Amino acid sequence: MSLRPPREEVSCPPPEGSAKPSAEDMTSKDYYFDSYAHFGIHEEMLKDEVRTLTYRNSMFHNRHLFKDKVVLDVGSGTGILCMFAAKAGARRVIGIECSSISDYAVKIVKANKLDHVVSIIKGKVEEVELPVEKVDIIISEWMGYCLFYESMLNTVIYARDKWLSPQGLIFPDRATLYVTAIEDRQYKDYKIHCEFWFLKVLGDFFQIFWDFFWRIFGVFLEDFLGGFEGVWGHFWGFFSDFFGIF
Repeated sequence: MSLRPPREEVSCPPPEGSAKPSAEDMTSKDYYFDSYAHFGIHEEMLKDEVRTLTYRNSMFHNRHLFKDKVVLDVGSGTGILCMFAAKAGARRVIGIECSSISDYAVKIVKANKLDHVVSIIKGKVEEVELPVEKVDIIISEWMGYCLFYESMLNTVIYARDKWLSPQGLIFPDRATLYVTAIEDRQYKDYKIHCEFWFLKVLGDFFQIFWDFFWRIFGVFLEDFLGGFEGVWGHFWGFFSDFFGIF
């Protein structure tokens, strides 16, 4: 599953002292404070066939769990998961989205003739009020880089504690993170000898930052199938069950 860019804290609140504009009226300045309102971020996720179809199939293959249920989508974005839940048989679907992409989500839901089932609430999960006391299922695409590099999980847990019924379900309800150390020496050598050469003319400045340079190198994602060497022989797995966490 390709991962969404991290949802930073500045993505929800508008610039201080100004009202939040509608999605149609937003400028580049507004997108800085409301980055998830930009369709480009959602386009990247929607084009991820593995991600999108996995969510759809998890609902369509479990229609018996969704039939006549009340579903909450935390961070609903364009409303795609809300519509999947509705087509899987949910009686009512509520999407919460703090960014202005929610303005488009309302139109998308209506264009798909699902507005009698799906409703979109614009705001932060921690601040909004739902039209129902409890929900049967919570769905959310909260994962970020390295699984947890995003502030969405805390929001999902908050929604779980506040609205999920005692026998309720979470989709997804568990995750496993595998970690190992790798090194892309070719990339490191290239950066040092081909891109940082100009710093050598600065003398002591270069020496001071030399150790720092060696610590910041990463690995290009497109190189994950080859071109690097492992520096640690084993994977470490972290398992999380979202019913028991926190």
